[in-house]
Amino acid sequence: MANKHHQQARLLPVVTWVIALLVYHSTLPAGLTWANYGADGGELITAAVTGGIPHPPGYPTYMLFGQLLSWLSCHPLAYCFNLFSAVCIAAAAAVVTTIAQHLQKSAVLALSSGLTLAFMPLVWSQALITEVYGLNLFVLALALWSLYVHKSPYLSGFLCGLSLTTHLTSIFILPLALIKLSPKQWLRFGGTFFLGLTPFLWLLIRAQNTSPVMWGDATTIAGWWWLVSGRIYQSNLFSASNQLIYSRLQTWSAALGWQLGYIGWGLIAYATYKKRPDIAPFLPLGGSAALYAFYALGYDSFDAAVFTLPALLLLSVALIFALQSLPRAALFLPLVLLTLNFQSLSYDDSDQIETISQAVLQQMPEQAIVLAEGGGQTIFTLWYFHHVEGVRSDLVL
Repeated sequence: MANKHHQQARLLPVVTWVIALLVYHSTLPAGLTWANYGADGGELITAAVTGGIPHPPGYPTYMLFGQLLSWLSCHPLAYCFNLFSAVCIAAAAAVVTTIAQHLQKSAVLALSSGLTLAFMPLVWSQALITEVYGLNLFVLALALWSLYVHKSPYLSGFLCGLSLTTHLTSIFILPLALIKLSPKQWLRFGGTFFLGLTPFLWLLIRAQNTSPVMWGDATTIAGWWWLVSGRIYQSNLFSASNQLIYSRLQTWSAALGWQLGYIGWGLIAYATYKKRPDIAPFLPLGGSAALYAFYALGYDSFDAAVFTLPALLLLSVALIFALQSLPRAALFLPLVLLTLNFQSLSYDDSDQIETISQAVLQQMPEQAIVLAEGGGQTIFTLWYFHHVEGVRSDLVL
């Protein structure tokens, strides 16, 4: 009996990963896409392939995986990078299933928690594009697993540090980590936390390359710090106007309801009414989620909503406690999300983007130097087709 339970415990995360990945694959764009805030994809791929450094903080861990992906025989290469995001977020969902199994010993609830995260529309949208958020979500999920299941200050510290190399907003996971660990463990946590930050040092070496994508000058300590601290974007912090914040409060409140298909919130309310759960486990998770939400709310950028992704990860872990009195009904939640979101997320603009980009590059005179304004939908996209796909190698962009 114990052996059967052990086998089930090992199998459920795999089932979560496979189901999520199959669904993601069925909606995955075939190439470079601008959908779902994915316009930075061209820059990230070009930087990975040419040994460059993308926009601050440089995302060294993503660049390492991207360099490995660039060695694959995959055409178009953007498809492999899109698939990498899908693999990472499906893996994050599998980790949530593992955490749920450990905390509640319910196979149905564990599967529901992981797949609910996977099929939240904002999370799903980031599993389909070339972006850094999939890897960030996976590393954060591993950090939560270490804090709630493995309970090792050494591993927790390393993973929390590593998460910052995938996105700087991971700093908001630290209060949760310190709460989950005893003060006696903080020193051990801190030591390996700094070890997890070491991929940032790799940027000092990478900056020696001659790549068309090279933000800042990381060949010096001052330039390296400018890069890894994200100084260029610090003016965006808490700079959103009152009008923008008010607008976001309206639109994001509706979007939050949609993350659980509205029905999910009703299910949570009923489960809470039926059996009042202990509020203690919610507080650290809710507090960290609130930090992410507050940061995103005040960040002056059109794509600030994606900064709430870790908050949704934390919410999915909190669901483990909220739905413990309705484990079988909980499986209804990811099925609802899958049904509601499949059609809207089955969008592929990659053929159109390739056609436009090819036309723009092909009409240029031979040996031309091309200057392009803007970012993701102009120069980043042209970089990708020129440097990665080899279109018009005679040009200088």
